[in-house]
Amino acid sequence: MKNTDIYKKALSLFPERLKTVLGDVPLFFDGTVYEIRLHADASVYFSTDSGIKFLNSNGRLTSTDGEYCQSSSREELREIVNKACSYSVFAHQNELSRGYITYLSGIRIGVISANTPDGFSLSGVTGLNIRLPFNGLFCENEQLKQLLVSMNTGLLIAGAPSSGKTTMLKACCRFLSSAKNGCFKKVCVIDERNELSESVFFEGKGASLDIISGYEKSYAIERALRLFSPDIIVCDEIGGGDEVRGILSGLNSGVKFIATIHAADIAQICRRQQFRELFRENVFDSVVFLSQTNPGNIKNIYSYEVIEDAIHKYNNDMYVFHSDGSLFCKTS
Repeated sequence: MKNTDIYKKALSLFPERLKTVLGDVPLFFDGTVYEIRLHADASVYFSTDSGIKFLNSNGRLTSTDGEYCQSSSREELREIVNKACSYSVFAHQNELSRGYITYLSGIRIGVISANTPDGFSLSGVTGLNIRLPFNGLFCENEQLKQLLVSMNTGLLIAGAPSSGKTTMLKACCRFLSSAKNGCFKKVCVIDERNELSESVFFEGKGASLDIISGYEKSYAIERALRLFSPDIIVCDEIGGGDEVRGILSGLNSGVKFIATIHAADIAQICRRQQFRELFRENVFDSVVFLSQTNPGNIKNIYSYEVIEDAIHKYNNDMYVFHSDGSLFCKTS
């Protein structure tokens, strides 16, 4: 397995029975595991670079579900969550009530549960999605290096889930805060979900990198502008209107932004109002789209002008989208 070390760290959360049955996977699987999915009294399955795989009784991954596949119990799911919280669920109520908990090395666990009016309930857990980061060396890519060196206002990293957006974000931080481009840049990371600051990549972080973790992005961006005078602010998964306003405030202060967005193609970006607003203000010079079928690889790079032109055509109802995200004129 290509990310064996991260996989073993995830397994440290598991009860002994599951740890034993899942422990042989690296011996028999030569690909990359992106997610481990567990549901109460249902088969365990893996999201991999070769599709969905189930674990059979021989410790091998198979494309077919059946009675011979390994399953997880409700009690085992609770134990995993409890251990991820260091046996203090109450201390992590804020994250858990929002459906996740972050473990060592940036391992993020999505938690499916029936919350009570008082907040998260451990007894209500029915499913887990354990996402495994992979440490691709994106900055070995000359295209990405050139984008970072020539960046005027910002860079947006786009892709489907598990396409490597967060890993590319980490590589950008390393590159910019360690003088690999010829000079140090003051980089401030806004890490709302503790997914970046918990990562092993910070063992080799640059000297000029600051981290604000555990706060909502809009508040953290304002705090960074007031206290850290950053050259560049880095944040994962920009979404709501408050976050957009925070970015625009930073842009007006002369700060550059690097961010990610869940979008597989131009069509999906054009349909999101908050990002149309950011593009209109020229927040991002370029948009990098990552491959969905080959995670960790750059699929396309679009300039601000190309994205803005697509948004203009979309807004004026002149064009519609093909299934592959490309535009074609209605009148042609």
